Amino acid sequence: MTTLTSCSEDAFRQAVLSGGTVLFGIDCPALALSRSIVIPASVSVVIDGNGHNVVLDGQGLTRHFVVDGGQLTLRGVTLANGRAAGADGSGGVAGAFGARGAAGVPGGEGDSGLCLIGGDAGGPGAAGSAGGSGGSGTAGGSGGAAEGGSLLINSGTVVLDHVVLTGNRAQGGKGGPGANGGTGGAGGAGGGGGRGAEGLVLPPVTCAKGGPGGSGAEGAAGGAGGGGGAGGPGGEARGGAIRNAGTLTLLGSTVQNNTAAGGLGGQAGAGGHGGAGGAGGDGGMGGKGADGDSPGRGGAGGPSGRGGEGGAGAPGRSGGSGGAALGGAVHNTGTLTVDATTSLAHNHAIGGAGGRQWDGWHGRTRRARR
Repeated sequence: MTTLTSCSEDAFRQAVLSGGTVLFGIDCPALALSRSIVIPASVSVVIDGNGHNVVLDGQGLTRHFVVDGGQLTLRGVTLANGRAAGADGSGGVAGAFGARGAAGVPGGEGDSGLCLIGGDAGGPGAAGSAGGSGGSGTAGGSGGAAEGGSLLINSGTVVLDHVVLTGNRAQGGKGGPGANGGTGGAGGAGGGGGRGAEGLVLPPVTCAKGGPGGSGAEGAAGGAGGGGGAGGPGGEARGGAIRNAGTLTLLGSTVQNNTAAGGLGGQAGAGGHGGAGGAGGDGGMGGKGADGDSPGRGGAGGPSGRGGEGGAGAPGRSGGSGGAALGGAVHNTGTLTVDATTSLAHNHAIGGAGGRQWDGWHGRTRRARR
């Protein structure tokens, strides 16, 4: 038997792990715990308030006890402000940017020697290639479960005799946010038209007027944006005060004002923007007229190509579902005995809210024009 004459956490922890009976010899109205006390299969212990005011305070940071096969009896003490929290889910990975489309090849120059058959005109530019689609963002990770704000019984035997459990909380972890989709790649620019050939006065060929420039090609379409990742689901909360998978007996105890709260669902990622359309190619310059006593006129410039169509924006994804909350006071999958004098009141189980959903980017990006 050990009788405590101080309210030291270290002295209390050492006495409990030594087993046997631990009696309080003084009042300890706020004995703060910095971490849980684990009761392994090798330990059997009775903790008795012995008529003193004893409050084991988790400070809203830690649960009080984890029982892993051992035997724990608590008598005449209060377990307050314990907390079990699930880990938050990790965020998704953003989608990659789409590849930029290649520019079109310029048209060739006209040939003065072929002016009589139209060969002095500059050639048309070639179209650019379309931009690549943006990559999809990945989903957020699941929030972790939280079990037993004050007491987690994985296995073993626990008796609570005239014990008060109050202000304890099991909080499920938040779902991780989905990542945004990647922006679509820009479309390739259209190739410029070729330059018209110069005029030629050299019998038997007489084409004093320069050849017309070639047409510029249209720019290519931008790539579609990548889809956003879904938000991760929130973690479950099981047992605001106690999670029992072993054997639990409640005698004349009070379990009140404890909370199990499911984790919030993660926010969905936004869909990526569509890539900008490629610029249309410039029309080729008309060829210079021939020199001489009566010079020819220059050729007409070619028309410029139109800009490419912007890529479609991608839709967003759904937000993660909120975590379930099970048992504001006790969540039991083991053996539970509750006597008629035990009171359970004002305990709450609150499911987590779902994450925000993105509707995605609407419409298309503008064409790029020359």
